Amino acid sequence: SWAASLRPRWAGGTGEGVLAAPKEVATGQALIMALTSTPMPDLVAAAGGEQDWSKIFWAADGEQRAQLDEVYVQFQDRLRAFSAKCQEVNEDALAAFESGQQNVAGKPLVNFGLWSHDPQYLETSVSI
Repeated sequence: SWAASLRPRWAGGTGEGVLAAPKEVATGQALIMALTSTPMPDLVAAAGGEQDWSKIFWAADGEQRAQLDEVYVQFQDRLRAFSAKCQEVNEDALAAFESGQQNVAGKPLVNFGLWSHDPQYLETSVSI
């Protein structure tokens, strides 16, 4: 078949003219995208809010539920504090770049921000 000519020899094809993966690979990729592209709750979420994900922790009774909710609130507070520090670093990085500061070698000062580590931009799962 024409599809066999697209597959490499190790995959049972002829190995000639390998230009694209077979349709099974495309179907698999589409399936992965469909199952993982759904927006997930944000990592930083208000307790009791729409994106509150604290209920994923199983509690045996009301006392344990209260303890878990308190841990969740503390965790969210720490995430917000870390996010604030990330924002400060990001602002400093932008200010250094825009001011044209130079290092001791006379080259432009490069100070990378923490945009990819800021919890306010992260979700609770991995998306592809």
